[in-house]
Amino acid sequence: MLKHLFVAAVLALVTAAPVHAAEPAADDGFAAFHQQFVAAVAANKLDVVVKLSRLPLHSYELGALLSKAKASKDPMSPEISEADLRKYWKRLLPAGPRKALVKTKPLRRESEEFGSWYAVAHSAGKTWSAWFTFHKTEAGWRWTGTDNVSQ
Repeated sequence: MLKHLFVAAVLALVTAAPVHAAEPAADDGFAAFHQQFVAAVAANKLDVVVKLSRLPLHSYELGALLSKAKASKDPMSPEISEADLRKYWKRLLPAGPRKALVKTKPLRRESEEFGSWYAVAHSAGKTWSAWFTFHKTEAGWRWTGTDNVSQ
């Protein structure tokens, strides 16, 4: 009986306490950028994707695909130039990853090194698995590359 009274008293205190909604996140401009970026990806508008990217992109996953596309025997570079992005666009980002990029909700991330940034997770099974990464630059938000999902 005493246990029931204790539980009732705790419940009364908890329900009587005021509930405050979390402060809404400040608009950092990413939502508008992301809308524009995914529309360009979905419509296969490479010129817009290039404009909304910080080049060269940094991506070991895309670098490996680029080396394979070029049949290169040179060491793989994680740097993806504008020329390579334009030439190998459909091989670097085939339909599956592009569809996931358009449909998956971005996650806001924080790090000491980069501050606030956003990522969209993607797994293409046999192709590759990575985060698409977006950072704020002097020109505004930009696609900066990919990062391994396990990191």
